[in-house]
Amino acid sequence: MRIITFFSEGLSILSYMLVGENEAWVIDPERNVEKYLEEAKKRQVEITGILLTHAHADYVAGHMELKEKTNAPIYVFKGMKTFFPHIGVEENDILEFENIRLKVLETPGHSPWCVSYVVSDLSRSEEPFGVFTGDTLFVGDVGRPDLFPEREKELMEKLYDSLFHKLLKLPDYVEIYPVHASGSLCGKSLSDKWHSTIGYEKKFNPSLEWRDKETFSKELLKDMPPIPAHFKRCGKINIQGPKLLKDIPRPIELDAELFKDKLEQHERPFIMDLRNRHAFATAHIPGAVNFDFDCLHLTNYAGWIVPENKPVFIVPSDSNLLQKAIDELRLTGLENPVYVLKNGIHEWVQKGFETEKLITISAVENMTQEKFRFIDIRLPEERNGDVEGFENFPVFSLLNNPESLKKDKPVFFACNRGARSSLAASYIKHLFDIPTGFVLGGMTAIENKITAGS
Repeated sequence: MRIITFFSEGLSILSYMLVGENEAWVIDPERNVEKYLEEAKKRQVEITGILLTHAHADYVAGHMELKEKTNAPIYVFKGMKTFFPHIGVEENDILEFENIRLKVLETPGHSPWCVSYVVSDLSRSEEPFGVFTGDTLFVGDVGRPDLFPEREKELMEKLYDSLFHKLLKLPDYVEIYPVHASGSLCGKSLSDKWHSTIGYEKKFNPSLEWRDKETFSKELLKDMPPIPAHFKRCGKINIQGPKLLKDIPRPIELDAELFKDKLEQHERPFIMDLRNRHAFATAHIPGAVNFDFDCLHLTNYAGWIVPENKPVFIVPSDSNLLQKAIDELRLTGLENPVYVLKNGIHEWVQKGFETEKLITISAVENMTQEKFRFIDIRLPEERNGDVEGFENFPVFSLLNNPESLKKDKPVFFACNRGARSSLAASYIKHLFDIPTGFVLGGMTAIENKITAGS
């Protein structure tokens, strides 16, 4: 038997395929399921089971897609009120195929409906060798229990019990297979490592140092990042049963004139410009928001700010990447109608239609605080310290609550190199129509300037 790990950047999703001689089961598939089908075909096995550890909040899962293509049954926690055909599982249930055994542990806390699957290879031993922990236990962290604010205290207590009274009671040699690694906001300090063992996490996982329930409850939520807007949407979609991708209308390409006509039918339309930030700064459609697709995953940012029920207008960077961009939108539950500027910004400019620029400033220029405000939007773990003249406003906090930004002066944003600051500058300009810009080269350039001058 084998465990195949699949990793998706952006939301840092880990999903798995348990492979036997003739059959395979998939654990926590994401919405685009072609990779699982291709892997099964390559290994000449049939997918005969689909397991969910919980109703994922941060992405739309692929259980319905995979069932439609394989007719394999879906296994979910019995107590979760789902609206799609499934087999319910509960504490101590045993699932088997070929020489593979899975034992169910109920491990709520991240959500009320989490289970973990303890796996044994019966060709070697009945003792477990691994556990699929979902979002309950990560490498270097644990799942956040604050996604249901009205049930936070209850879920905190359940998370403690799931960790200390169940998962950590497994043998130290048992390997853990979580759903996320570093980059996910389902915790606050996940490791880059994908896998670990129960014993290693007992010793070195910072969130497991608080063995006392009261201390655990007090310390865990300190410095927790804000909850992305799309978390609530994706959770509901996964419980309902996601719409099949083939049933979501395909993007419609429009030439510049028709694109402009469609834009004018909407008040404050949401325009996603996927081009490089430097090209965007030079000329873009008024009101557009820059998602530099060479550097940013839409899954990390679109879920925060793209309106859920309005058309999305896309200015592409490269037609070959357009489908990838659409897939990332759909992964965060955005099923909006999509209109694409057929020949990109070039035709728009050639038609003589209006464009605007985004102000940029280089690190060597005089940054006068009397005239401008400078904001460092890097995350706390990215900063080595404060930089004189810059206010700290982490990007996710800004996207979560843009209204809290003071708007008394033109605002320049800086991140590490510039992609996120171009996003922030264009988004704030889109919302409030105030002068904004970004620092070329970002805080990296500024810190290099400081070092050179010291």
